[in-house]
Parts: sequence; structure tokens; C-alpha cells
Amino acid sequence: MRNINKFLSILLMAGMLSACAAPADKQPEINNHDSQNNAAQDENKASDVYEYHGEMNAQFNGRSFTLEAAPKSSVEELVVNNYYYDIASEYDKLSDLYGDNEALKISAANEKKNFDEGIYVKDYVIHEVTTLTQNEIDALLAEHIQADIDQYSLSETAVVKADIDFVWGEDAVGAQIDSGRYPRIFLCGKVNTDDDWLIYEIYWGEMYGY
Repeated sequence: MRNINKFLSILLMAGMLSACAAPADKQPEINNHDSQNNAAQDENKASDVYEYHGEMNAQFNGRSFTLEAAPKSSVEELVVNNYYYDIASEYDKLSDLYGDNEALKISAANEKKNFDEGIYVKDYVIHEVTTLTQNEIDALLAEHIQADIDQYSLSETAVVKADIDFVWGEDAVGAQIDSGRYPRIFLCGKVNTDDDWLIYEIYWGEMYGY
């Protein structure tokens, strides 16, 4: 009996030592790209209280704006306004939508210059704006997005896809891209939590298979 008790004690001690030696479950790493859509998810959680009060259809001296589906969050509305202010020729407001990206602000200034010369988009149709999830972002695009998140030191981000149709006016001869239907991807973000949402980069979705 003494030997049996001794044997059981040895087994018990071995089990306790094995439990102590077992590695704890490794926690998944969370990088900026994983947190990239946290803000978008927060926006979607608040979608039951969000209401879009902007224009669905508007005319501006022969230029037309049509929004087929209302945005579901303030971030998606930001992207809608990118096209609305363009067609409404409110280029100062357009520039104010952009974060610390000099190229986008120069683009807004060029849009105003072109408009004054009679070169502009005549019709915009926004079929839909959608906040992309992590799994819906192409791997190559994700690398570019991450680089821009780092460049602008964004603490909150959301990636929004716009499905748009546009038609150039008659004087827009030799435009960089033809009239037609295109996907555009927007990196929206904040540097600080209490900042307004701004657009920090626009990507041509067709380059990434959208």
C-alpha cells in the first residue's frame, strides 16, 4: 500500500509539473491593418441612428447628380460628398474633405480651373457606396493602404468603395479617362479621435480587380 501511495504521488507531481510547463495560448497580433476597419465597424453599429439628409438627385446648370442608394454612415456620406461638391462646383468644400494629402488638394484646385475653362463632368451617378471589410480588400491594395496609414499617422480608418458612373461634358476632349462606370476606393481616417473624418487617399479600383 505504501508503494502504491508513493507511485500515485509521483504521478500527481508529474501532472502538476506538466501543467506548469505547458505554454499559454498565444494571443493574436493586432496590427494597423487589422484595426483599419474598426472605425468602419463602429460606424455600422451606429447605423441605426445615422440618417442621410443630403441630396439624392440634384441639378446644377445642366450638370446632374444622382445617388441611387443612400450612404449608411457618416464616413460613406463623406465619399458621396466628394462627388456632390464636384458636380455642384463647390471646390473649396471639396478641398476641405481631404486630409493632409497635397495631391488631393491640388486635384480639387485643378478641378476648379478646368470647370472655369468649361472642362468638367456633366453627369454623376453614384450606384452605391460600401464600407469594405478586411476580407474584401485586395492584398496589393492592402499594402498601399497600410503605407498610407503609416504615412499620415492615422489612428482610425475606414475603407469605402464607390461604384460610380460619369459622363464628361462636350468640351472635355482628351480626358485622362473615358466616360463610363468605375470603382473608386477611398481611405478615410482620423489622426486623433476627436478629429473629423477626412479622405486621405483615392485608389482606382480597376487596378486591383474591383
